[in-house]
Amino acid sequence: MASSAIELREGGVYRIYGPLSFEIVEGEVFFLGRILKRGERAFVPKDRTYAAKSIAPSRVRISGDGRVEEAEPVEEAIDDWRELCERLLSQRIESVLVIGGTDSCKSTFATFLANYAIDRELRVAVIDGDVGQIDVGIPGTISLALVDRHICSLRELEPYRCYFVGSKSPTGREHTVICALSSLLSSARDLRVDLVVVNTDGWILGYKARAYKLSIIKALRPSAVVVMEGRGEAAPVYRALERAGYRVFLAKTPIQEGKDRELRKERRELAFLDFIMSSKRKKVSLERTSLVDLPLFCGESLEREELERISKIVGRSVVHCEKLEDSIVAVVRGGAKLGEVEAAAAKEALGVRHIMLIPEGSLKGALVGLFSIDFECLGAGIIVSIDYRSRCVHLLTRPDLEEERVRFLEIGELRVLPDGQEASIGRLVYSY
Repeated sequence: MASSAIELREGGVYRIYGPLSFEIVEGEVFFLGRILKRGERAFVPKDRTYAAKSIAPSRVRISGDGRVEEAEPVEEAIDDWRELCERLLSQRIESVLVIGGTDSCKSTFATFLANYAIDRELRVAVIDGDVGQIDVGIPGTISLALVDRHICSLRELEPYRCYFVGSKSPTGREHTVICALSSLLSSARDLRVDLVVVNTDGWILGYKARAYKLSIIKALRPSAVVVMEGRGEAAPVYRALERAGYRVFLAKTPIQEGKDRELRKERRELAFLDFIMSSKRKKVSLERTSLVDLPLFCGESLEREELERISKIVGRSVVHCEKLEDSIVAVVRGGAKLGEVEAAAAKEALGVRHIMLIPEGSLKGALVGLFSIDFECLGAGIIVSIDYRSRCVHLLTRPDLEEERVRFLEIGELRVLPDGQEASIGRLVYSY
């Protein structure tokens, strides 16, 4: 890749569009909360725009498809962020919750603050709570990571612990997200770090979203809240906290190019593909593990002759069937949808009040959360197959997972294809 050298004037503020890497040849440059000196390198990811300030006359060597342009200081936030970070650390803040709308630079500020604290020899942890645009771990999870070096993006961090949410949006899973953030913050405090930076998702516009963010604050009780100015979406939350006397700070959002939806999806799918490539196939027994979302393996399994009889009654090939109190739960090949008359006739013939049909392939590729007996999240997995005869599930998951510790499987809303592409999980149960 071709490279070139550019001169930066002393005191100049520059906007760097990724993807681009650069090396300091001469001088000093303040970048993402730290000072880069001669011989030091940094980079800006493809979908990010960062600011840099030349402390002295500097010369940098750049390479990549991005670009560098001088900006008006009022357009950028680098000086404001530096002052804000100094205020936070001088007050010995132990935990900072970062909130704001989509594309308001939450993760960039979190990176900036982490680097600023690292420079002051503090032990730092980051919780990446943006479940849809996750930087640490895989989409559908929330992760805790330790920051032991300077970083250019949260994506450089490896999860220390994760919590399964199962969706790329917090909507409808607000309680789970709050539980995840609370659990991971507790874990971070157990590690005795000096500062925990909690990044959050961009859902903040509207009454429900604001109530959700305030619920996060009530649950976590962070030492301080940083509200990204953005386009004003978070202003009501900022005003509510400020009026009450909470330790809240408003952070300027620099001029940004919005992220394309397709690029967001591409990032998620690359994260899934990386997860698949680094995973190992594991077998989890369903004799001692519960599927918390499905009524499978909770009843009396029926024999082959009974399966054939039920297949004729429901008009579908039955792969697995259980009797559960006054219900029949059957895994079927082909469509699981029954007409009203067809369903009524089947219930009468079987002598039950309820029939639940599960399409045979509906769980293949499902993203699932893995939990221990005390509901500690052990990680995430992708279902490869279910063996109904031997009652076990084959998963792709982290290589060091201890299968015998898994006691609960929680099914998310996402399906992951072998090439990392994401799809909706679809309807799991047809109940009549």
